[in-house]
Amino acid sequence: EALIGAMNHSAMLHLENNPNDADAKDVHDKVFTFTEQLQRAMHNTFRYGQGTRDMCGPTGFTTEDFIDKVAWRLGRYLAKLDEAEFSYPPPELSEPTVSSDAITT
Repeated sequence: EALIGAMNHSAMLHLENNPNDADAKDVHDKVFTFTEQLQRAMHNTFRYGQGTRDMCGPTGFTTEDFIDKVAWRLGRYLAKLDEAEFSYPPPELSEPTVSSDAITT
């Protein structure tokens, strides 16, 4: 929960510092969408009785198994979102031009 709050706070500060920047708004929206789905996945995992041993007793999951279950559930939730709304375009990569004068032997 604390990490989710920190991620949301950071996205909010970024948007507040760049109010006219469309990219800042886009980042803000994507961070909030992701954190909402992460929180939902964590809460539902506990709700379905798949919590960690410290919360559910000896029949609970290990920390690693809990994280795997949350990741699985989060992946399902994110996959259900509209692809156009939550897709990231591939980065545009370019290589610098190097002149033959810059090469030394």
